[in-house]
Amino acid sequence: MPDQEELMAALQARLDQVRATGDASPLLEPEALDEERQLAVLLGDGDIRGWKLLGWVHWHRHQAVSGTQREAELAAAMATFTACFVAGGTDLPEPLLPELAERAVPAATNLLQDALSSAGPDPVYAAAALWQRIVNAIPAGHPDRPGLLSNLSIALEARYDRTGILADLDAAADAAHAAVNATPAGHPNRAGRLSNLGSVLLARFERTGASEDINAAIEAAQAAVDTASSKDPERAVYQSNLGAALEARFERTGVLADLDAAIASLQASAQATPGGHQNRGGVLTNLGIALHARFERTGVLADLDAAIASLRASAQATPGGHQTRGGALTNLGIALHARFERTGALADLDAAVASLQAAADATPAGHSLQAGRLSNLGSALLTRFRNTGSLADLDTAIEADQAAVDATPGGHPSLAGRLSNLGNALWVRFESVGKLTAPHVTFRRCSSRVRSRRHVGLPQCCGTMTGTWKPESWSACFTWLAVTACPGHRPSPN
Repeated sequence: MPDQEELMAALQARLDQVRATGDASPLLEPEALDEERQLAVLLGDGDIRGWKLLGWVHWHRHQAVSGTQREAELAAAMATFTACFVAGGTDLPEPLLPELAERAVPAATNLLQDALSSAGPDPVYAAAALWQRIVNAIPAGHPDRPGLLSNLSIALEARYDRTGILADLDAAADAAHAAVNATPAGHPNRAGRLSNLGSVLLARFERTGASEDINAAIEAAQAAVDTASSKDPERAVYQSNLGAALEARFERTGVLADLDAAIASLQASAQATPGGHQNRGGVLTNLGIALHARFERTGVLADLDAAIASLRASAQATPGGHQTRGGALTNLGIALHARFERTGALADLDAAVASLQAAADATPAGHSLQAGRLSNLGSALLTRFRNTGSLADLDTAIEADQAAVDATPGGHPSLAGRLSNLGNALWVRFESVGKLTAPHVTFRRCSSRVRSRRHVGLPQCCGTMTGTWKPESWSACFTWLAVTACPGHRPSPN
């Protein structure tokens, strides 16, 4: 019996002959049918090249026969080409692409659900790529296109969460806008698509700080709540997204009315979301964040206690390995750290460190939130060192702060603060042990994160960044790094 490669070569030769002559008879010969059946037995699920070859054989054969055989050949071609489309195969029959895209939607939906519940990058890359292929293949005006655009937006935002690549977030916003614009008023899915648009715009605001994005996010989220009926099972999710956007605008503007409205919306969402619901953890996290923000504004300890209770319930409601668990643990750790600062209860600080460490451990390398979570961990560890004197905590804080700087892209708005945190932790170690460890190496490593490579304005006391450093050099140079990393900074010579 011929092996797989021999069978593929034989069928490819027949296919080439058909394409060259327009005569399909080589594919109708009994030998061709035998080669096809033998190859189908040998091919595995991942043998896309082989399945695509069989798809083309069926496609050309269906054009040469009639009746029920024609229907059977077309069905076989569609089945094999659909598997190829899902797997990313190219060079498929152009007339079939819209139908192949429609047939791929169930697989794409399952893949997206897996990606959203996974912390790893591979499922989300595959999901985003497949949804992009589907949207590209579906013509404008197709009734399903708005929903497909909305799913593409969700997949692209999830990919941004893993990679931090702003282009993914911009593409997600474009797809979400297109989905809303193509969905008429009164359509049962309009509220969900509006809420999705608000979520994407909020994520972009959190990355870029653009006020037009947060205002548009609130407008879309409010429209989603207003559009949804009281019986809509997703209305609680829309209320949660609205609350998160209002809380984010409060953080920018300080308008307490936004924060009060956020908490009211989030409390209504929490009350409407039953225990065990897949969205309950996210709703409780958003509520905890808003209550913590109000504590910071008003100093009312009851708000902080309620925030911690909500965030702890969120962490408990979110299964291990779920992509949102890291966020729940991070916000719980931050709130516990804040309560320690208020009450001095060391048990809260220990719990904060444990929660923040678990959040950092749950965040894959390269994830857009990795740097922030490492920075939060470093801050809590430094606080504990100052209260217990444990040098192990200080060393671990410095490791976390250095990793946070390394993971922060040049030009990121948080880079300056993370450089400042690292410099401060290193200075604390100098004050504690009386020496600087490889200062020029650390400085060069950190300066590589700053876009300006010419060291314009570098304090003269830093010299060539080699040899013996004085403490004042260390302080001055890390201050220079942090200031230079600030968005919009224009360095000037000494």
